[in-house]
Amino acid sequence: MITKRQYIDCPSASLVVDDSVQAKKHAHKIELVKRQYSDSECGVVQGIGVVNLLHSQADEYHAIDFRLYAKEMDGKSKSDCFQEMLLNVKSAKGMAAQTVIFDSWYGSRQNLKLIHRLKMTFLTTLKSNRLVGESIYPVITNA
Repeated sequence: MITKRQYIDCPSASLVVDDSVQAKKHAHKIELVKRQYSDSECGVVQGIGVVNLLHSQADEYHAIDFRLYAKEMDGKSKSDCFQEMLLNVKSAKGMAAQTVIFDSWYGSRQNLKLIHRLKMTFLTTLKSNRLVGESIYPVITNA
């Protein structure tokens, strides 16, 4: 596991959340393996889902936390994993990073409100059906 001395944590650092699938094409009896979509494979594969949290400062990226995504086993969604990891690094570890970067999958109201409560900012793309109050969350569009 990465210790705090191995990277520079400061307010200008970012936390990056993304999920991935570790393909297990020939593993049919491992409990965590299930059919799921993989961006890298551009389709559905047999694999283990992982939600990753990285610390980013300048051109350096360090893995800080991860969660295995196995809703059938623990009942937790990817958003639950997102929230657990974010609370862990901000509350328990006291990280100074002030920006969270993630894709639209994590752009739920609950996640955005958590980021706001933690006095952080976020950078993401939002699905077209999301409504965001610009007075709380400044919105940058490609106008």
